[in-house]
Amino acid sequence: MAGESQAAAITRVVALLPQREMVLEALARVTGSAAFHSTRRGQAFLQYIVEHALAGELDQLKERCIGSTLFGRPADYDTGSDSIVRVTANEVRKRLTLFYSQVEAPEPVIFELPVGSYIPEIRLTEAECLAPEPAAEPEYSTPAAVAPPTFVALPAKSLPWRTMAISGWCLALILGGVWLRGKVATGETLQARSLRSLPWVALFEGGRTPQLILADSAMGTLRSLQPFPPSLEDYSNRRFLSPPDDLPALYLRPWNMIARKGFTSLADARMAAAYAPLAVAAGRLPVVRSARDFSLSDFRHGDNLILLGSNASNPWVELFRDQMDFLLRFEADHPNRVEIRHPHPGDPVDLASSVTSGATGEAFATLSLVNGLDGRGHVLIAQGTNMEGTDLAGELASNPDSMATALRRCGAGPANPALRFEILLRLNTTAGSATDSSILAVHCQSGK
Repeated sequence: MAGESQAAAITRVVALLPQREMVLEALARVTGSAAFHSTRRGQAFLQYIVEHALAGELDQLKERCIGSTLFGRPADYDTGSDSIVRVTANEVRKRLTLFYSQVEAPEPVIFELPVGSYIPEIRLTEAECLAPEPAAEPEYSTPAAVAPPTFVALPAKSLPWRTMAISGWCLALILGGVWLRGKVATGETLQARSLRSLPWVALFEGGRTPQLILADSAMGTLRSLQPFPPSLEDYSNRRFLSPPDDLPALYLRPWNMIARKGFTSLADARMAAAYAPLAVAAGRLPVVRSARDFSLSDFRHGDNLILLGSNASNPWVELFRDQMDFLLRFEADHPNRVEIRHPHPGDPVDLASSVTSGATGEAFATLSLVNGLDGRGHVLIAQGTNMEGTDLAGELASNPDSMATALRRCGAGPANPALRFEILLRLNTTAGSATDSSILAVHCQSGK
C-alpha cells in the first residue's frame, strides 16, 4: 500500500478514538447483516482488523499476524503458498460493497479496506472527529493561558520523511490517545505523575515543548551492508546518500534504495506514544521529528530534546558522548560493547553483546539525561545495543515508579533531584521481545 494512502487511513483512525463506541455499534450492524450472514470467517476478519486498529495495535494488522492469530496458522507459516488472509480480505471488500449498496438509510460509519492493506479505513458521515482533550493540569507551573493542544508534526524537507513522519506520528497518536485514558487508582493520570518526576520535569522546563527525535533506522540497516557507525560529519553532510567507494557491486542497488528512505522502528513509535500524552498533559504541542530532518544548528537553540537510538542509528548522539559514562561501542566484526569511562565501585565490567534486533540473547541499554550544547537545555537519550534495548530504555523513562526506584540508587529524589543521570540496563531478548531486564548501574550528578 502506498505510504500516503496508508497515512491517510491511519489518520482517520486517530480521529475516531472519541467515537469508538459508535464505530463498534456500526461494526456490529455490518457483521450481523445479510451481506455477511453466510461468512463467519469474513465477520471475524472484519471485527479483528477494526478492533485492533481502534486499539492502536497496527503491528497486528499484517498478513502473518492475522493468519496466525485469527486462522490458527503457525507463526512462521508460508504466506506465499497459503493465501487465506488475502482471500478473506478480498471477500470482505466485496461484502462491504454489497452491504452499503443494500442499506436503506445512510450509515453514520463507513468501513473500507484498501487493496494491499489490512488497515481499515473508517469514515464518519455525520459525526465530527474530536481531538483528544488534555488531562488535568499537573502540579507545576505552566503558562497562564494555553490553547487546547493540537497534534502537529514539523514540516518535512523531503517526501520520504513526510511519509514516515505522518504514519509514524499518527501511530503514536493512536497509542498515546488510548494510553491517555488510563487512570491510576487515585484517579490521577499516569502522565500527571510522570510530569512531577525526572526526567520529565527538566524536559518540560521553559516555554518550549521538548522535541522527540526519532532514530534514522536506515543507518542501522546500511551497517548490515558495510559495518560502520556513520560519522556525525558524514551524516550531517548527507554523504551516506552515496555508497562508499569500496562497497561491493552486489550491494550498490540495496544501498541506494535504503539510503534515500527515512523510516523508524516500533521502539521509537512506542516512545512517541508515551511522549505525546505527556505533552498534552502539560498543555503543549507534541513535536516529533526525524534525525534525518535535523541539522547541527538545531542543537544550538537551547531546546530540550529527546534522542532515540544509539549513534549507529542516530548519529546526533555523538554530540553528547563526552558527557556520558556509559558508552555503546559499535565496531565492524566485533560484538557491540559497553564502555564505562568512570566506573564506580560495584559497576560491571566486560559487557558485550552480539545480539541484533529480533534475535535471542543478551543486550544492553542506557537512559541518560545530559546538558544541551553550550550548557543550555536538557537532552534525554534512550539507546540500546539493539532495538529492544532502546525500547526498554524508553519504557523506563515513561514509568515514574521505575524511574524513582532507579534514581534512588544514587540518592536522587524530589528533595535532591539529579540534574544529570545515566542508567545502564541489561536485558534478555527472545525473538524480538525483552523477556527480563535489570538495572546494572546508575550514575548521577547534582550539578551542571
